[in-house]
Parts: sequence; C-alpha cells; structure tokens
Amino acid sequence: MKKSLLLMLGLVFFVGLNGGLAQSRKVTGKITSVEDGSALPGVTVQIKTTTRGTQTDANGEFSIDASPSETLSFSFIGLVPIEKLVGNQSVINVS
Repeated sequence: MKKSLLLMLGLVFFVGLNGGLAQSRKVTGKITSVEDGSALPGVTVQIKTTTRGTQTDANGEFSIDASPSETLSFSFIGLVPIEKLVGNQSVINVS
C-alpha cells in the first residue's frame, strides 16, 4: 500500500514537472498582405485559448512569448483568421 502511494505521488510529481519544462520564448514575425506584400498594422496576434496577445506595429511586426506547444492565432477585420503552431520556430511570418 505504501509503495503504491509513493509510486502515485512520484507519477504526479513527474507529470507536473514535465508540464513546467515547456519553456516559453520570444516569437517574432511580420504580417504582410498577400496581394501586394505591404505590411499589415493592427493585426491581432493571440495565443489560442488564452487571453495573452498583442498587435502588429506600423511595420506589421509583432513579438510575443509563447511555448512550442502553443498555437498563434492571427486575425484582422475582413480577413480569414490564420493559426500557426509555434513548434521550434522563433520567427513566424504570415501573408
């Protein structure tokens, strides 16, 4: 009984520790129009299923902290939203 309790506690600890190892890092990028390549300022860049987000600046550039398992959602009035998994990328450009 004592052995299985210790095993269960060890498993819970390991799972909790494993989730904490997903390091976030700075992800940057630029959003441009597919039609003419011009920068799109004011695009909302949000980490899916969270309230963490930012907007692109006047040059269409953004910077946000995200972990490899998170997905970025890019949205702009009048355009179809785009989602990109961060994965091992530190630069994500979208047209």
